[in-house]
Amino acid sequence: MFDLEIQKDDETYHLALFGDVNGVPEFFRCSIHNLQEESIPEGILPLLQTFQEHMLTSIRVSSKFDVRLADVPVVWAFSEQGKPAEIKLEITARTNDFYDPEHTKNIFSASFEIRELLRLYSDGIDLRIPIQYRYLSLYKLVENRFRKNAKWNKAELKEFLQPFEAIFSEYGFKEPPAKVMHNIRDKCAHINTGKQELGVTHLNHKQLTQVEKLMPIMRSICATVVNQRATGKLEIGTAIYHDGLLAPSQEKSP
Repeated sequence: MFDLEIQKDDETYHLALFGDVNGVPEFFRCSIHNLQEESIPEGILPLLQTFQEHMLTSIRVSSKFDVRLADVPVVWAFSEQGKPAEIKLEITARTNDFYDPEHTKNIFSASFEIRELLRLYSDGIDLRIPIQYRYLSLYKLVENRFRKNAKWNKAELKEFLQPFEAIFSEYGFKEPPAKVMHNIRDKCAHINTGKQELGVTHLNHKQLTQVEKLMPIMRSICATVVNQRATGKLEIGTAIYHDGLLAPSQEKSP
């Protein structure tokens, strides 16, 4: 569809956007030259994230396409300097034509009294929404349950999160679950990407990695909150998956 060069930090990056047979944006490529080994230097990752975020923004602003990242958003391919780059990538649309209107009807009637909570949950899992706002939606759902009159019920929240402590540990979080949730909330609500960036548009790479890691756990926590408020009228699955894999501790569960 197009290609262009971007100069950044004395390096030249070649960017290209590809589309399907109907002219719909499908694949965005960034070519990095003169790598010393077949790996992406950690120092380049924040810039690659910036390219990715800005390309999504540019497509959304310049078209009516409802674009978002694929479930597996990044693929690397390495080639010798001076030789044509080659990557074999097949992109297939996944659809499910089966729709059960009765299921929608049941959810609508069963959840009407807690519709605002369900909206927060829905926004939290909507991949069309930037991840920092999705996290804040889920956090707000937990806040609705455990914070009253501007005060957190810390004891009740700690007890509620106790079954999730092992999952937090498995995913590399060292601090207590509640503290992790609050710290990530602050990062999402008060984004600061560094002195050279505006600081209100997207998380920096380190922050993004932390939020992405926590999101599956937060989804499960919020599903549990919704299920409790629904008092048996509605049941949302609480299994925790990351990159398509079930959390190790849940694999051991009967």
